[in-house]
Amino acid sequence: MSLNHKKTTLSEREPFHFDEYEKNNFFQFLKQSLKFDGIFILSTCNRTDFYIHSDKSSPINIESLINSIEIFKKKKIDKNKFYIETKVDKITTNLFRTACGIESMVIGEYEIVDQIKKSLKFSIENNHLSPFLNRLIQKSLECSKYIRTNTKINKGSTSISSVLIKNLNNIFGLKSKNILIVGAGKMSKLSIKHLKSKTVNNIFVTNRSSVQLNKLHKLFGIIKVPFKDYIDFIPKMDFVIFLTSSKTPLITDTDIDKIIKKLLKKIIFIDLSVPRNINFIKKYDKLIEFNLDHLKNQIEKNKESRTKEIKKAEKYIDIFQNKFIKWHTKYNYIKKNKYKSKIFLKPTEKN
Repeated sequence: MSLNHKKTTLSEREPFHFDEYEKNNFFQFLKQSLKFDGIFILSTCNRTDFYIHSDKSSPINIESLINSIEIFKKKKIDKNKFYIETKVDKITTNLFRTACGIESMVIGEYEIVDQIKKSLKFSIENNHLSPFLNRLIQKSLECSKYIRTNTKINKGSTSISSVLIKNLNNIFGLKSKNILIVGAGKMSKLSIKHLKSKTVNNIFVTNRSSVQLNKLHKLFGIIKVPFKDYIDFIPKMDFVIFLTSSKTPLITDTDIDKIIKKLLKKIIFIDLSVPRNINFIKKYDKLIEFNLDHLKNQIEKNKESRTKEIKKAEKYIDIFQNKFIKWHTKYNYIKKNKYKSKIFLKPTEKN
């Protein structure tokens, strides 16, 4: 079951993003109301996917599952916004396509692989997976590796940050601009790398953790900005890019009101975080907001240019999917017969 960028806006997906703490709590919460063997939650800026495995004797009630999500998140959602699939072959294909980057907003992006690996590691450590789900996810990563090696699906601009930087450079010319990045994670590192490729030198970075900030300084020579002071740096900037995993907004109207008189030029605020880091209620003449939804037109062009590679990838996905279905059929047969043998075994006599 998926809530993704194809059927929802950012504001619709945002409340249903799950961090690791919430994944664990939701697992415990769900166990109280539904019977299932395992769950895998993949939550990124473009999607929140729920892969739930249950024995055929006790299939998951989709309506109950959606209600449980709404209760847990304390938020209602139009059920038609979910992509729902219950057949193993379709579920397998969907996960394999996701791992290969075909279902991503930017076709071929590699971040999804790291996100699946991270979620898999977390799920294993917290005993969330059934053997079926574990193998399904492992095989999706194998499929992804094979396709990225044997097609050109991930050549060129294959990340949200790369599409963003390329787009901004084409429109504004970034070489002499002052750019502040809020956050020092993987997306920030990628963005800095793309900015450097456009010979942008005035890159400022702020982050709560000085450890990550120092790593980026050592790697790229960025200008460090203390997190407690970054709001005061904004009037000097041309662009401010938010790339954090903060659960609460990092900049609001209250912050802008403090510096509004210092704003002498238009500043572009870009928020690629989910949940969003920017929370402006007011409209400001000198502030331009930009988020993931604004990238859709540019991303559609990216998709059109990769049509040939998508078709190649889909052929390989069919091969991997067929192999997995054969394994699953055998797995079910062995499981069923083991169960039968246990029923008809006579109890051992005690001496």
